[in-house]
Amino acid sequence: RIRASTASSENIEVTRRSNNAVTEAIIEVKPGTNAVTIKPVERLLKNHKYRVTVTGIEDNQGRRLQGTFVSEFMTGDGFSTYISDLEFLKEENGGSFPVLRDEHQYQNHQDV
Repeated sequence: RIRASTASSENIEVTRRSNNAVTEAIIEVKPGTNAVTIKPVERLLKNHKYRVTVTGIEDNQGRRLQGTFVSEFMTGDGFSTYISDLEFLKEENGGSFPVLRDEHQYQNHQDV
């Protein structure tokens, strides 16, 4: 499992590829897992490439990540969705199944 104290903005970084600007983010580790959540503080720009870089994190035994992990992604041009269109899935042992499906229609929507 990941040692939560080693997963921070010091060694997990999101940068915009066009200018290498660092995107401020909140880094969270789900206790007892190997899952790290990166939540950008500001909305990411539409149609831009971003890079996630991870270095120096450790497990609970003190073993460091060897080398650097890099993952890149590109944001889309945005969309609008209603909360009622969302389906929440739980993933377990490589499979996933619905946990919550909101059947209510809401007037408000969120632009993402």
